[in-house]
Amino acid sequence: MTEDLQRARISVEVPPNELTVEDGPEWTEGVGRIYIGSHVSVVNHGSTKAFNLLAYGTIVATSSTVPPPVTKDELLQAPNVWAPDAGETNIDVINLVELGTQDAITQGTKFVHLFGVVTYEDIFGNKRETSFRYVWREEGMDVEGQWFDSSHWVKSSADNRAT
Repeated sequence: MTEDLQRARISVEVPPNELTVEDGPEWTEGVGRIYIGSHVSVVNHGSTKAFNLLAYGTIVATSSTVPPPVTKDELLQAPNVWAPDAGETNIDVINLVELGTQDAITQGTKFVHLFGVVTYEDIFGNKRETSFRYVWREEGMDVEGQWFDSSHWVKSSADNRAT
């Protein structure tokens, strides 16, 4: 029980309203590819450092609200050791995705998914994995002819696990 209280504990959250969508480079015109980005906030809530930390994550657009399986394909820039007093660290996740146009998101023909996993070892040498999955929900309301955007990331009910 003492070991469990003293180890590192990593959690991953996504800022609720952050999603950037930009046109890709000139060579992507006509093929419907767009840069989509956000970032994840990683925090060590534990009492000790997390070692050999690796962060994987990606953003994809699909025609389904069901997120794809979490993979360890795209390595993100992250510190190798995470101290409990380091506070919140933001890691950028940017991808060139096949979307067509930005309107595909607002029209509900494409759904943007942000997902990944953070692996690390606690001070006792135990390997841990923290997985995360989010889907972008387009929402807003019209108030007397003025549009208020309230779009946001929604945490998936599956595969979100802090360790």
